[in-house]
Amino acid sequence: MAYYTKNISELFGYRQNDVSEKAVQATKLELCPFTSHRCTKTSHDRKNVYGVCSVSAGETPTNKSDVIVCPKRFYGMNYEILRGVTRKIWGADTEFVAGGDIHDLREKLSQSTAKITVVAFESDSGKEIRLGNKRRQSIDWILQAYAGTNGTKIPNEFVAVEVQSTDIIGNYRENQSYFRNVRLGISSNSDQPPNSRHGLNWANVYKRLIPQMISKGSIFRESERCVGFFVITCSTVLARIMNVIGNPEHKPTFSPKNVSILTFSLGKDANDGRIRTLHESGLVHFSLDDIIKGFCSNQTDATHIDLDGVLRKIL
Repeated sequence: MAYYTKNISELFGYRQNDVSEKAVQATKLELCPFTSHRCTKTSHDRKNVYGVCSVSAGETPTNKSDVIVCPKRFYGMNYEILRGVTRKIWGADTEFVAGGDIHDLREKLSQSTAKITVVAFESDSGKEIRLGNKRRQSIDWILQAYAGTNGTKIPNEFVAVEVQSTDIIGNYRENQSYFRNVRLGISSNSDQPPNSRHGLNWANVYKRLIPQMISKGSIFRESERCVGFFVITCSTVLARIMNVIGNPEHKPTFSPKNVSILTFSLGKDANDGRIRTLHESGLVHFSLDDIIKGFCSNQTDATHIDLDGVLRKIL
């Protein structure tokens, strides 16, 4: 059955109306198939686990566009996207290590026979790396390369990676509950699902994402060992970023002085029991200085006049 209202798009990793055995099992276990852990998208009291990976941005029979609303949606196929970043920086022969605690990572590193082994650090992989004054900021991932094939592996270069999905406003609870209950056999799909009341919080691109890029990028470009700062996000988010910073010059490659934005989009709906693919949309490199300049000068000579006109007409 096809749905052409505003809906959640994926529930616990599978198409929202997928009732296959794999989808049912993931829902019963409240499992994120991209991390193999329990889903962390919960209500404030943590009693309800939502399991929503993506939602419709506006859906009609002729116009269907879905956006990722959980950053862990990017982590499928054993962190393939991070492995891709590793290959872009250090080449195809690099060994990639992720997952487990510090002891697990140390053991995996010691067993590696590659000339370069890249270890991924994050809260569920070794430890979270915190930055800045009093360590109040954190970076999603640090990919640190270790050199040497025998004996002690020496930490060499590293790449910083920030993963950003799209935030929502409003809520999809009734819509999510409908598809969850149908999947678990609690109710039938004979009725039209209630329209989701979510919206897309594009203001967070201006309020949070770009300021974080600037703040964290300012730290990484001063590091002697950092070779790049990557932001992984949806192609729709990049479009919003460009609306803010304008059209700065594209740089030829990654650099600690640049921000490299690697974008992905969701592929076509998958068949029952299968997970929808992610497609790399593009990779662009911008100077951090150009992003700062674009962010701080995102106004016209008439901006103050527009503001005055709005204020005069309030009452």
